[in-house]
Amino acid sequence: MTDQERVARLMTEVGPLDDDIVAVAQTSDDSWAIRFEDVDIEVERDPLGGRLVLSAEIAVPRREDRVTVYEALLSYSMLWRETGGLRMALAEPGGAAVQLVDVSIADLTPKLLATVAANLAERTLVWRAFLASDQQDEQTFNPLTDMGIKI
Repeated sequence: MTDQERVARLMTEVGPLDDDIVAVAQTSDDSWAIRFEDVDIEVERDPLGGRLVLSAEIAVPRREDRVTVYEALLSYSMLWRETGGLRMALAEPGGAAVQLVDVSIADLTPKLLATVAANLAERTLVWRAFLASDQQDEQTFNPLTDMGIKI
């Protein structure tokens, strides 16, 4: 079975494993969307890397908050060991903040994929709340404690 066939099969099995998954849809040959009530997780197969890249759009930071938000995103990305490899990016300059995580196709099970997607969706909601708040500074937002990460 090829990686593409394996991933396609995994994607058909992932939906029923989590009650919070509303739908799973294939969006192209190598990409899918896992829909939760308030978050869509994009799943892309990286054929050369033998991995899936899961991503979720957080939000576009307000212009006046960008420096603080960008510092928080970069600081959080540096915690990749504590976050299981989760990292932050911008969709484009001045665009939406996005979080991404990779999982190896070789070790992937439907349950692991459902768990990673659910965790990413949960963290997306925390980051959205942070970007929507008026208290975006390092004294009020600690990505470790606010995300429940223990070092």
